[in-house]
Amino acid sequence: MQSSNLDSAIEKIRDDHLSGAQALSRRCAEALKEFVQSADFASLSDLISRMEEMGRKLIDAQPSMASIYNLVEGALKEAKKTRELSQAKANLENYLSAFLKGDHQKQSKINQEFLPLVKDGYIILTHSYSSTVLKGLIYLKEKGKSFSVLTTESRPQQEGVRLARALSQYGIKVTLIVDAAVGHFLPQVNTIMIGADSVTPGGVVNKIGSYSLAILARKWRIPFYVVCFFEKIVLHSPSYRPAFNLQDPREILPEPIPGAEVKNIYFDLTPLELITKVITDRGVFTAKDLLHLSAKGIKKNENKG
Repeated sequence: MQSSNLDSAIEKIRDDHLSGAQALSRRCAEALKEFVQSADFASLSDLISRMEEMGRKLIDAQPSMASIYNLVEGALKEAKKTRELSQAKANLENYLSAFLKGDHQKQSKINQEFLPLVKDGYIILTHSYSSTVLKGLIYLKEKGKSFSVLTTESRPQQEGVRLARALSQYGIKVTLIVDAAVGHFLPQVNTIMIGADSVTPGGVVNKIGSYSLAILARKWRIPFYVVCFFEKIVLHSPSYRPAFNLQDPREILPEPIPGAEVKNIYFDLTPLELITKVITDRGVFTAKDLLHLSAKGIKKNENKG
């Protein structure tokens, strides 16, 4: 991949505020794979150096998405397993190909975890757009489960509208509500399922409004599930820091009001103790499970030092 094409690919990833972490991670993996296959490297150190540079750019493009961080870290780990340039390139191509092919198998494992969580007649509330949640709901429909979905519009990008359209196409009964109406409708809800951009010891990073929803779910004692691939979990990496950057204020207020400040952020952080369980392709985890894994990883890193 030529430098100009690479920069263009990264710019498109940076400017994409609608696609979920899974889709963006795939695009990053495709860009990395094309880069490895097409670029000329003078040596192994040149390959690793340029991969590190590209990896930093991809992470910075979407700093809240742990799956991109883990993808880059995994790729660098594969490149460093050998002292031979040709073998390093082969390792990278195999790793990235496996990453791109593994989504179906991962989703199938998550789908199996969905079945016992939803009973006939359930109303499921979701927030924003998660392809993993969407596919899980489609799977429930295919298995004959009778349920309906309540989804928020998810401002300012209105990802919930996109989700409502997708659910409707699969014959799933869906009701779309404004974000501020969640408290009014929540007593009708049986369970809540949202996606995640990352899961850290500090909490779950997801679309703004997830934290408030979790607080309300706790009040009404409604199960609050986070559904994501395991690759979105970062529990013991000191270099990973999710970002909560201010976005374009015109998305909220097209015409400025003199003296009025607009703060537009896309993500928030929901503490793990508000999460019932995190459903992944490698199993189901409670907050206690995740904190235990985090502590084990930190201790392991300290022993290495």
